[in-house]
Amino acid sequence: MTVNTLLIRADANTLIGTGHVMRCLALAQAWQDNGGTVTFLMVPGSPSLEQRIRTEGMNVLTLTDHPGSKEDAATTVEYAKKIEASWVVVDGYQFDAEYQRLLKAHNCNILFIDDYGHAEHYYADIVLNQNIYAEMSFYKNHESYTKFLLGTKYALLRREFLIWAGYRRIIPPVARRILITFGGGDPNDLTGAVTKILRNAAIEDLEVIVVTGGIYSHFEGLQSIVADLHCFSIRKNVSNMPELIAWADVAITAGGSTCWELAFMGLPSLLYTSADNQARVVDALVAQEMAERLTSEDLFNPYAGLKKISELLSSEKTRQGQSRRMRALVDGEGASRVTMILKNESVRLRKVRENDSDLIYRWINEPEVRARSFRPHLITPKEHEAWFSSVLADKDLHYFIAIDEHDHPVGQARLRIEDDHAVISVLIESASRNKGLGSRVIGIATRILFARTPVREVHAFIKTGNESSIRAFTKAGYTYDERTSVENQEAYLMKQRRGDD
Repeated sequence: MTVNTLLIRADANTLIGTGHVMRCLALAQAWQDNGGTVTFLMVPGSPSLEQRIRTEGMNVLTLTDHPGSKEDAATTVEYAKKIEASWVVVDGYQFDAEYQRLLKAHNCNILFIDDYGHAEHYYADIVLNQNIYAEMSFYKNHESYTKFLLGTKYALLRREFLIWAGYRRIIPPVARRILITFGGGDPNDLTGAVTKILRNAAIEDLEVIVVTGGIYSHFEGLQSIVADLHCFSIRKNVSNMPELIAWADVAITAGGSTCWELAFMGLPSLLYTSADNQARVVDALVAQEMAERLTSEDLFNPYAGLKKISELLSSEKTRQGQSRRMRALVDGEGASRVTMILKNESVRLRKVRENDSDLIYRWINEPEVRARSFRPHLITPKEHEAWFSSVLADKDLHYFIAIDEHDHPVGQARLRIEDDHAVISVLIESASRNKGLGSRVIGIATRILFARTPVREVHAFIKTGNESSIRAFTKAGYTYDERTSVENQEAYLMKQRRGDD
């Protein structure tokens, strides 16, 4: 059976917030982009979030059992068997060692997302802790087969963030744009407390955007706080969080998963520990000078809070340092790395970046690559620079860099959409050839294109005599269509149609 179906067991409500489900959504998107299907199994508690998941083309099943109970585990096993789930992803502090054991007793493959080692024992196949402080000391009791994915290289960022890879933030001398976000629930209304402080701020040209979730229960009170202030804007259930982070000069938020989104985009921040499980995140980021700390005294003493906020707004040097260090912490490829491991793939794909130019230039001028090309002349630096700038701006071109299990670039895949089909071109760098990577890159790139676009088929033009490429495309599911010519040279046309894989 094809490893293709993911079952995610996670909940969201006003008490626990939406963080568990949102980071699972990031993993679900990466799985989906790789051609898989996803089903969420949830206790009802966040209708707006459930609707978002459905809008993403994923299924949502509701659970009436008590979260984390034996009955919950039995229902999860039942659904996992029904949909033939390749993996069951479990995320939440209500799921303990016994819950894992019950799932493993029915041969479920388990990815257990855990922030601080809350279970007495780990029966899961894989344990994921995406936090900066993650270490094996949290997980002393586990099975011999259990694998651990620890640290921010596995931070799960949603699809909408990935197009911002390589974003260059401008740090102004004085920060004036503030983003306030305390998650989807915020039961203690930290959002309101911070907004009240800023309401009385005498900061010239201040702009504040306040983001709340669908299960935030203090919305009317928040509206009354800023009713007569034009510099404040409230946004609810946003889908453009990366744009808001790019807009802001400073964020004020809690120490949850949002920190890794801010780190990815290098946004200086003031962090508040809104729950015990966030303390380690805030402590680590503050200790490494990646963020400033906001305390309870700061929040509920308007003078102290405003002083702390104003100090960060006025210190360009502090914000420059925070932004630089944060960006080095999260590269946005965590969900892709985890998906690669779940699917037992030896290679994964990421979107091409501006700083890939020199690497690609070396690859495309390798003698064997030029010999197999329909345009065999050497590419000059000037030609490459003009060409690469054009492809980065080409919305009809899906361009990927292939990365191996050691995070080393090993090749590329380009797919250009032309009317109702796409044309694929794949390159594996010389040191990585004859390892079977070509067919894997072709297969993954094709699945991604079918998942992201409506094209019905993908075409590959292969120069006659290039037997290794023919074998790679055949192994990836492409079939011979006809003999043709490209650039006045004989070629084979191979195709894969949607659903043929």
